[in-house]
Amino acid sequence: MFSAPNSSKPEYDEYKRFIERFHLLGYDSLTVERLRKLIRQCHLDRSSVLFTSDLYESFKRYLLPPVHRADQGKEPTLTREQEVLTVSRGGVRQKVKGVAGSGKSFVRARRAVNAHKRTGEPVLILTFNLTLKNYLHDQISLVSENFDWKNFIITNYHQFFKFMANNHNLEIVRLSDFDNPRFFEAVRDETKCYRAVFIGEGQDYKTEWYEVITRYFLAPDAEFVVFGDDKQNIYGRPLDENREPVVKSVPGRWNRSLNAPIRLQGEIANLAEQFQICFFREKYALDEFAAPQLSLDFQPVLIQYHHFVDPSAGKVFARIYEIIRNRTIHPSDVAIVSPRVEVLREIDFRFRHELHEKTTTTFETREQYEQLSRKIGKQAEKLQEELEKIRRNRKNHFWMGTGTVKLSTIHSFKGWEARSLFLIIEERMIPNTNLQLMNSSTQV
Repeated sequence: MFSAPNSSKPEYDEYKRFIERFHLLGYDSLTVERLRKLIRQCHLDRSSVLFTSDLYESFKRYLLPPVHRADQGKEPTLTREQEVLTVSRGGVRQKVKGVAGSGKSFVRARRAVNAHKRTGEPVLILTFNLTLKNYLHDQISLVSENFDWKNFIITNYHQFFKFMANNHNLEIVRLSDFDNPRFFEAVRDETKCYRAVFIGEGQDYKTEWYEVITRYFLAPDAEFVVFGDDKQNIYGRPLDENREPVVKSVPGRWNRSLNAPIRLQGEIANLAEQFQICFFREKYALDEFAAPQLSLDFQPVLIQYHHFVDPSAGKVFARIYEIIRNRTIHPSDVAIVSPRVEVLREIDFRFRHELHEKTTTTFETREQYEQLSRKIGKQAEKLQEELEKIRRNRKNHFWMGTGTVKLSTIHSFKGWEARSLFLIIEERMIPNTNLQLMNSSTQV
């Protein structure tokens, strides 16, 4: 119905022509014949020069739902080795080492829930990577138990340190304060001590950080468990005589029972194992990959290598989009990672401006970077400080289920997973000792 007393005849005629372009079919009127008639009226029964195949593929890619795994949205079935490690016990100090994709994160999540059930108190879960706290939140949400989220404090070491310092009116003057094992000594009797503390990415923690946690925030009968993978020791932390991460707060050997790459199977697991043999033989104690339990996964695995002799962000973006479009990959299933923010920032810009797609990133946009550069000028330290504020906020809100393409540095993406991963490797980021193995300018 159209009712507009003050409208003129031309306005009414224009509205009438506009409304005639709408077609409405209800439950009672939706018949095969009426649908065919509507298709003919809208000229959808013939090809169109306006609706090209590229446009069709774009619609198809957006409308197709993301890949849904059989185990998605429900608690994973644990192996015998995983089940043992989820048992919560008071007074235990333990180090758990696991190969990539062995389920360390969910084991930690399940054990944290069990620890809360055992103690009835809040549980402290610490990471190194700020973005990983959101992944752990997702893992805990898979646990089939009743619990209140307020009982799980999930954060990284630096945010936890700053929060506690602020609570006790202690000023952090310099970065070295984070490494001061006696920073909280003046308020030692006032700090909150937890009866269950779980640390992930233990290979990235400094010895002093362990001292801070155990000295000021660990109850006498606390359960203290460190999860780690020395092959992800990207910050070069010291190793012991067994070429494993040093955790003085937890004596004894590492538990190495998580040696089955459940998440990584087939070609990808083999690639990870061969990578260790090639690059880590002289540095770390190599993992012994156990064969995972038989799993029916009908999704084909594709590993491709693309070499760019004369690389640019534009060329890399074009190749990535070509693969995404040709394989009809939903944006939510795509993650693009690189050691450097600079190349990712340019690729992100092209996704947003050339494809008009929203993205999820762990860093600033090109527009933000250029605006800050103009505002701050040549004050490099001040510029970096402002960029870190943006990045910290982005990392705090980095989630996988956003429905958009994700872009992140390798450091910030460590621990996450993606159905379709594009890894950008630049020659200048590769150690000289390995250049003969990666003798190109840029690879995807």
